[in-house]
Amino acid sequence: MNRLHGQKGYTLIELMIGLLVGLIVLSGVLYAFLSALIGSRDIVNSSRLNAELSTLSGLITGEVRRAGYWSSTVASAASPFKNGTETDLAIIGGDCILVSYDRDEDRVIDDDERVGFKWVSAAGSSYISRKVSGALMSDCTDGSWSPITDPEFLSITGFVVSSGSSPGGDCATLASGACASASSRVIVRFVDVELTAEVKDAVDWKGRFSESIRVSNNLIYEP
Repeated sequence: MNRLHGQKGYTLIELMIGLLVGLIVLSGVLYAFLSALIGSRDIVNSSRLNAELSTLSGLITGEVRRAGYWSSTVASAASPFKNGTETDLAIIGGDCILVSYDRDEDRVIDDDERVGFKWVSAAGSSYISRKVSGALMSDCTDGSWSPITDPEFLSITGFVVSSGSSPGGDCATLASGACASASSRVIVRFVDVELTAEVKDAVDWKGRFSESIRVSNNLIYEP
């Protein structure tokens, strides 16, 4: 019978050392994986937050600049809206803005040509809602509204709207076809919008935009 001599297995200490080295290597791999995962999530949060705010800013700015558009070339001296009968811009409560304009150029303001934006905060959700139709320019509960920010991703923490104006110059020079008289002056109107937001599941990611929007259709008045 042949006998094997000089063979032996690993000692308990050697097994423990091997296990420790394996755990160290595994920890390093796991740390690298988690770091990459967190970095990827941060990139997604940052990109989506910036995209949401950029889109929202462009949408609000575009609608406000259209306030008072009217297909007729004759403006009224009594109203900033060119047909002289409808309010073209209204700010309600500091967190809601309503705008009307003759989108289809039929010289009639239809319900779907009165739009707006308001801040809604209720039941754990905080978002911006857009008015898509309605009959009133004095009520932010009137008509049909639809969320335009995703409350599951983005939490709107502030939405402040205000308006102002400044003398713009001589009407005869700036808008001769709409002047009530040779001495009429033009008021340049503007709307200030400030919005702040944060990613709902990662509140360290915050964003804001602040715009001072000049209203293209200005009020003509006599001094």
